[in-house]
Amino acid sequence: MAIHTEALDLAVSLVLPSIQEHQQAVRDQSDARRPFVLGLSGLQGSGKSTWATGLAKALSDCHHFKTAVLSLDDLYLPHAKLIQLRESNPGNSLYRNRGQPGTHDEALARKFFDHLYDGEDAALPSFDKSRFNGEGDRVPENEWQNIPSHPPLDIIIFEGWCIGFLPLSDPDLKVKWSAARKTTGGDDDDDTNRDDGDGGHEALPTAILGTHSFEDIELLNDNLRRYNEAFMGPRHFNYLIHLDTDRLANVYRWRMQQEDALRATKGAGQTDEEVIEFVRVYMPAYELYLERLRNEPFVPNKSVSGLRTQARIRLDDDRKVLSVTEL
Repeated sequence: MAIHTEALDLAVSLVLPSIQEHQQAVRDQSDARRPFVLGLSGLQGSGKSTWATGLAKALSDCHHFKTAVLSLDDLYLPHAKLIQLRESNPGNSLYRNRGQPGTHDEALARKFFDHLYDGEDAALPSFDKSRFNGEGDRVPENEWQNIPSHPPLDIIIFEGWCIGFLPLSDPDLKVKWSAARKTTGGDDDDDTNRDDGDGGHEALPTAILGTHSFEDIELLNDNLRRYNEAFMGPRHFNYLIHLDTDRLANVYRWRMQQEDALRATKGAGQTDEEVIEFVRVYMPAYELYLERLRNEPFVPNKSVSGLRTQARIRLDDDRKVLSVTEL
């Protein structure tokens, strides 16, 4: 997919004042080594990688900032540990494959950011999703891209599907799960779970939360809470760009389009049925956390400067930009 230059330029123009303010602040504090952390959150298939690459290029080429991109996907646990995690949660379908909070290497994430903040050389972790017949494995460290400490990095773009999600309190989690349970009756074949839209697919489940046990959802929430405390919470970011859509079923359609393209170019890719099974695992998190991200800034607004800290980029069914709203 391609991003219209106008949309990319608008996104850069929104974040640029915050970057400039950050650079002035670290100069005043004699801490010029600390980079500006730009979060990029987006639904599955929304084009996060393309947006991250485009933003990095624009910030580097047009504004001369030293910029790097880290994907949450590249922080996955090694294959052997992913298998251990799956086997230790045999009844929890959320952890049958990689993806959810809890399947990433939290120590590696902290180490990477500590090196950046301490002004040391850092290496971008890398994960190869094609290894072990698609289960994936970490790329050897000697193949990771090095980020020299001199000159210091200006901006790190950290992109991932659940960046910006805030864990719920235990009572709020119970309330949301109980409400979803009543709606679905614990039956994932209930028609209330489906959004057929106009995309030609009659069964695109978007209400999955109530089909899982509370213990499964509680584990997801606990893992997200730990992520936020360690490396992915509001205090770790300066600004967040959120790629969103009004119709959650688009996540399925976008992934199907990506797999169609893979089959056309590489001769292999998931079938539509496999995509549905893959994407539905992410739906409970969207049901729990997406509403708040859409309506409240993840990074607290800076009251002194008055600068906004979040942009919601609303995409249509074809991933074209419909609107951009700052929070």
